[in-house]
Amino acid sequence: MNAIQRLVAPVKQHIVKSDQTVFLPSDFADDLTQQDFALVIEELVERGVIVPVGEGLFARVRKNTLTGELMLDAAGGFTEVCQDSLTRLGVEWQPCRAEEVYSAGDSDQIPARAIFRVVGGYYPEISFKKFRIRYET
Repeated sequence: MNAIQRLVAPVKQHIVKSDQTVFLPSDFADDLTQQDFALVIEELVERGVIVPVGEGLFARVRKNTLTGELMLDAAGGFTEVCQDSLTRLGVEWQPCRAEEVYSAGDSDQIPARAIFRVVGGYYPEISFKKFRIRYET
């Protein structure tokens, strides 16, 4: 086992066993130098364990059994990753109006996009493949 593999193994184990879908650098960086952290993240992205979804945000992924492509490893898909990302970043958020109307039973139109209302002026860019977070004003 080479030096990189020794550094990657415990971080990968942490990701695989975690209930979290989104990870911040602070989740791993305590035991790693900045250079080692960059190497570990690069290796985990290459191996298809995580993908960057925003600045300082990484999401757990898995291989789609039908297509073989990487997909987010979150039951709620991209919307769940956005919710977790905003929460982990300390952004106070609420679901969009369409989501609230649907949840209240006042509409049968299911909201199909990840749209959020945030309190304050911080609107982090979060994206994965063709999906991009949107903010309601």
